[in-house]
Amino acid sequence: VIQDVTPLCDCTAQAGNPIVADVGILASMDPVAIDKASLDLIDKAELVPGALAEDGPDRLGRINHTDSTIQMRAAKKLGMGELEYRIIEV
Repeated sequence: VIQDVTPLCDCTAQAGNPIVADVGILASMDPVAIDKASLDLIDKAELVPGALAEDGPDRLGRINHTDSTIQMRAAKKLGMGELEYRIIEV
């Protein structure tokens, strides 16, 4: 479920206000592809007014001064999944 995405981990009280609202529900047998799809959908989603994010690629990474794709690229290199995906709306 990609909903009310906050700039910081929502496991803490300091997570902040959401940057995007309800994006949707994803399912996959490929953990790398679903993570990549999730980040891409967050990047394409309409920002919540007053959000701590800007339009463009890797919104969460830019907020946190990091590259959000580094773990996905490493996982692909280890054979854990693929970065390519196909979204099927139901």
